[in-house]
Amino acid sequence: MTDSSEFDSQASTSTVVTLVKHGAGDVPAFLRSVNFGEYFVLIFTSDGIRVVSDDGIDEQGNFYFLADFFDTYVVKGTDVRIRVNSKKFINCHNYFGQKANFDLRWELETVNGQLKVMLRRDNEIGKLSVATYDLVQLQDTKEIESNDAIVHIEFREAGFLREIIKELDNTATMVEFDFRDDRMIIVSKSRVVQKTQVRFSEKNSDKVTMIKVAEGGVKVFYRIDQIRHLLPLLKITTRVSVLINEDGVLTLQGRQDTCASVVYLQFFINRFIPDIDDEDEDEHRAMRREMYAEAIKEEQESGEVLVRPVNQRLALNHTENPLMDPAIRQALDFVVGHRL
Repeated sequence: MTDSSEFDSQASTSTVVTLVKHGAGDVPAFLRSVNFGEYFVLIFTSDGIRVVSDDGIDEQGNFYFLADFFDTYVVKGTDVRIRVNSKKFINCHNYFGQKANFDLRWELETVNGQLKVMLRRDNEIGKLSVATYDLVQLQDTKEIESNDAIVHIEFREAGFLREIIKELDNTATMVEFDFRDDRMIIVSKSRVVQKTQVRFSEKNSDKVTMIKVAEGGVKVFYRIDQIRHLLPLLKITTRVSVLINEDGVLTLQGRQDTCASVVYLQFFINRFIPDIDDEDEDEHRAMRREMYAEAIKEEQESGEVLVRPVNQRLALNHTENPLMDPAIRQALDFVVGHRL
């Protein structure tokens, strides 16, 4: 038997962050849902925690824990930021096994110090810690609202979108999304062409609904490995919105109601721009050029809208504390049709 008095102790006056969550078995899955890089940036504010995975170029995943998700939530300062190795941080929470339930305590004494992770199951205590690293500049990201989107789709069953992505050809480099008023066509091409077509009709309206698409339709490309990064996120949420703006930035928004609170998820992916002028005759590059050239030809013949390169990065207005932005909260809450 281990003394758990340290776990139950009050927040020290010397610590910057002290968080306690009873029944925290879902936390590792929440963290894995946005983990595609080497590091997390954890942003602690009075309203909650933003967990960010950012590749610095084309992709960013965000997971938001509201403050009331935790039983104890003490943050000293308006904005406390640290950077940790994501794999090591997640592994700390698997001390009792990947599917175990446990009580959780995070404690940070200084912004440059180690983040202490304490887990308790029954009378057993696990004490671990992860190092913090120098902060890096995150990509600026902006909420895409329906009024600004050229595509807006509601997936009332997140698993429906997850199965579509799982079936994509793993040997392909990119995937083409072709959105029309009555259907969505998803094409991946490597040595073979794989096409999935989803019609928007009364028959499947309980799974997916097209809210908005620009006149003439929209065709846009994304890297297939980045699209597959959405799979863990789609596994833990039940309903999501997919929006694309005129720059081709795709955002996936979702939320999950837990027994105690609500958690929010956001994922941003920049569109893929094949280099059709590249002289390299590598087979996969040649296929990408051919696929892109075909899309341009189809656009010229049919008058459809093709999202063209405007920005090379996710360069939009930056929100220091997204949970304080009413527009973001409203958009995320809209996913399940009600507000907090």
